[in-house]
Amino acid sequence: MNIKKRILKLGIFLVLSFAGLMVVANTLSYKQTSCKYRPESKYIWIKFDNGVQEKGVRFVSDGVIFDSSIIGRTYAKDYPDITRVAYGKGKGGLGLLTVEFMEGGQLEREKVGNIDEQCWKNLKTLLAANPLSRKIEIFDEGGASRQSLN
Repeated sequence: MNIKKRILKLGIFLVLSFAGLMVVANTLSYKQTSCKYRPESKYIWIKFDNGVQEKGVRFVSDGVIFDSSIIGRTYAKDYPDITRVAYGKGKGGLGLLTVEFMEGGQLEREKVGNIDEQCWKNLKTLLAANPLSRKIEIFDEGGASRQSLN
């Protein structure tokens, strides 16, 4: 009986520890670790790290893939569902990348992470060149919007 109680307590401890780690990890800011831009292949892959977890976002020819380090949390959105991509004030000379999209008739916002200016410029170029993403509003808090790109 004592062994069963210890195993149960250990199991509860591990579950609560994992849940606590996930909460802490999601409150930390994500910062870009790499930005792979391939204009000939029509994609950009931005990887992020917050010191605890890694994640990523890929803008490909027909949509956006939000990569997660948590199994089952990776999801994709087609360009018609994306309403806005924004670059705002971030931390440490970086800007915060935010993607807004429609989900079940409601507007959702994903604060992806902090990226550098060159990665943002590459992302804007990729979105401006793709006919499927032309309806997406590109908002740069410190610079140009989609209207000045065309």
